[in-house]
Amino acid sequence: MEFHYIEMTKLIKDWQNEKLDPWNDVLDRWLLLLGMVDHRNKKVYDEIYKELEEIAMKDKLLYSAFENWTALSLDQKQRQAYESRLKRVMDEEAFKSSMESLQRQLEQKQKKIEKGEQDLEKGKQDLEKGKQEVEKGKQKLEEGERELEKREQGVEKREQKVETEKRELEQRMKHTATQLLKKGLDIQFVVESTGLPKDIVVEIQRHIEN
Repeated sequence: MEFHYIEMTKLIKDWQNEKLDPWNDVLDRWLLLLGMVDHRNKKVYDEIYKELEEIAMKDKLLYSAFENWTALSLDQKQRQAYESRLKRVMDEEAFKSSMESLQRQLEQKQKKIEKGEQDLEKGKQDLEKGKQEVEKGKQKLEEGERELEKREQGVEKREQKVETEKRELEQRMKHTATQLLKKGLDIQFVVESTGLPKDIVVEIQRHIEN
């Protein structure tokens, strides 16, 4: 057997100096329950009673002890006052719990709103980025069209140059054909030498004769 002696006076002082934590320490709350009533000095520590009463809302065993103690120690009038105060404490706890639940819901909704705003902002950024990409694509397309136009102009110039060179060559060949025909060379020989069509060589011959 072991005997544990507890000095209630020191226990109460420790509680008053906040050295005890009945909210989180089960032993502390039951020791305070034992020391709450000072029979020798006929005194009840109302502050301890009220605190334990609030803790009893979360501690089923302590709540049961309070109920049994109340049933044994109070007359009808006192019991009614106790039950009224207990109901008020329970209502306050229920209201507090409801407010905490509402607060959590509001925080969750706020987080959803913030996430929605972030998603919206990201969507705007993506849209802006897409617009920039489209703009770049348009610029590249315009550059490509300009480059194609330059190339087409270059091809056209080369074609014109080739056509000019062909006409110049044809004029030289006609001049050569004229000189050969004036020397009395055969038409077929002139055609083969200059590469001119026969009808053109014949036309040159007629022009010389006239």
